Amino acid sequence: MTKEEIMKALGTTKFGAWQPVAYYDQDTNYINFQIRDASITETYISAGLVIYEDNHPKPSQSKIIGFSIRYSDFFKSLGIKKGGKIRLAEIMYKFSKYMENKASAKEACIFELVYEKFIDFLKESEIEVDFDE
Repeated sequence: MTKEEIMKALGTTKFGAWQPVAYYDQDTNYINFQIRDASITETYISAGLVIYEDNHPKPSQSKIIGFSIRYSDFFKSLGIKKGGKIRLAEIMYKFSKYMENKASAKEACIFELVYEKFIDFLKESEIEVDFDE
């Protein structure tokens, strides 16, 4: 494919700066969150928790840049139902309460670190998970 063909295929689409993103992936049944664009390694913590680590963080940047949480039936008992939009800070708070009581010690400890890292940012932001998309 030539440069001209590639440019034509791309059209006039303009891409903006990276924005933190949260979304529900219906195919994997995970709620995903990433704070910045990076080449990542997904570190499996448990069947319900995956941590995103930046492969090449700058010295001033954190290595952990996001996570995935599996949506399962217990979310319903926490009042988090599929359908509509829910602030990610609310999901994190409710999930943290579950982790305190039900998770293994390792899983709870790691989630607590992730929660502490991101919760202030999420409280100040309006980032939502849209279960209808």
